Amino acid sequence: QPALIPEARPDPAGFLLCMRPGHRTQAFSDTGAMKSTRLSVTIVLLLFAYQSSQANDRPFESARTAVAEDDDQVWSFESWSRRIGRERSLTIEPEYSFDPANSVQLELTRKSDRQDGGHEVEIEYKHLFNRLARDGWGWGLSAALSIDRSDGRSARAMDLRLPLSVDFGQITGLGHGSLLHLNAGLHHASGRFSASRAIAFEQPVFQRSLLFAERASQRGEGLTQLGLRHWLRREKFAIDIAWQQRNQAGERGTGWVAGIGWYDL
Repeated sequence: QPALIPEARPDPAGFLLCMRPGHRTQAFSDTGAMKSTRLSVTIVLLLFAYQSSQANDRPFESARTAVAEDDDQVWSFESWSRRIGRERSLTIEPEYSFDPANSVQLELTRKSDRQDGGHEVEIEYKHLFNRLARDGWGWGLSAALSIDRSDGRSARAMDLRLPLSVDFGQITGLGHGSLLHLNAGLHHASGRFSASRAIAFEQPVFQRSLLFAERASQRGEGLTQLGLRHWLRREKFAIDIAWQQRNQAGERGTGWVAGIGWYDL
C-alpha cells in the first residue's frame, strides 16, 4: 500500500464498497500485475512461517491494524470506493484469520485520475500478542509488502507496524465501549526509511452505530478522517461512510469514502 497512508479504508473486515481517490478501472489480470502478485504472495508465505497476525475489523486507514479479534479459521471481505479531489479508487480486501491472534490479508486497489491510473497490491501479515477482550488492552505486530504500478512505473515498499489498542470502558469497569488506537511504524520505499504514526478513536452511538476519527502522518504527508459505521447485522455486516482530508506532495484534497464489510464468513 505504500502510498503514504495505506489505502484501505474504513477498516471493517468485510467486503467494503467505498469512495476513494482516483483509480482507473483496469483488469488485475495484466501480466505485470500477476507477476507482482506472485512475488508478494511468495514473500508473505515466507513471513507466515515466522510470524502471525491480528484481525482487521476496524473502520480506519493508517490505523487499520488496530487490535481486533476474530474467531478461528474465518474469512472476511471488504471493499471500498474513495473519491478525493480528482482521484478515484476502488479496493477489494479479503482476509483470513487462522485464530484470534493470527491473520493474513490481500489488498487489491485500482486507481485513476484525469490523466492516468494504476493499481496496487499489498499483502499483510499480523500477529496479536494478547487479548483485548480479556485484558482491556492489546498490542501486536504487522508486516506488509506492497507493489504500486502507476504512470508506467513500478514501486515497492515494506511496512512494519506496532498497534496498541485500549478499551477504556473495560479498564474503568464501565463496560466495553470507547476504544483508543495508537499505531507506530517504519516504512521503507525507494531505498529510504521513514517513520509512520497514527492515532484513532471509536465511540459507540445508538444501538448499532459508532463514530470514529483518525489522524495519521508519514514523511510529511497526512490523513484526517471522520466517519460513521453502522452494523446492519452486528459483528457480521457493516457499512461505513467517512469524510477525509489528505495532504500529499504539498497539495491538500478532501473527499468521501464509503464501504461495506462482511465478517466471520
